[in-house]
Amino acid sequence: MRRGRSLRHIALRFLKKPVYSTKSGQKKALRETIKYFENHRQWMRYDEYLASGYPIGSGVVESTCGHTVKKRMEGTGRRWSIKGAESTLLLRSVYTSNDWDVYWENHRQQEQKRQYGKILPLLACSDDFFKNKAA
Repeated sequence: MRRGRSLRHIALRFLKKPVYSTKSGQKKALRETIKYFENHRQWMRYDEYLASGYPIGSGVVESTCGHTVKKRMEGTGRRWSIKGAESTLLLRSVYTSNDWDVYWENHRQQEQKRQYGKILPLLACSDDFFKNKAA
């Protein structure tokens, strides 16, 4: 790629070439695609993203979906309602993002605020407290 040429510029140049044998529906789709590229050019700096080391493909997302969604949702005899699947995937995403403790602390605080109108502090207890209770 020549210096100063981004993938966006190359794609726009290609899309704007005259096409004579295209059907009217295809021409409309082509015009909409060109308009999309032109209206969103500030977010299409793929040459800069690549130079900064950011992935621009969908492979990372697809891999995450396979790891997070497919592994949990598919299996022999598993059936899900929409609500059950969404709830399970939310928790699976929290777990695989290593945000489990943060999520539950936030959940605890929201529930306390709902029930008592304020967030109650957690009481600090030593291990001895629990040992004495068990005895």
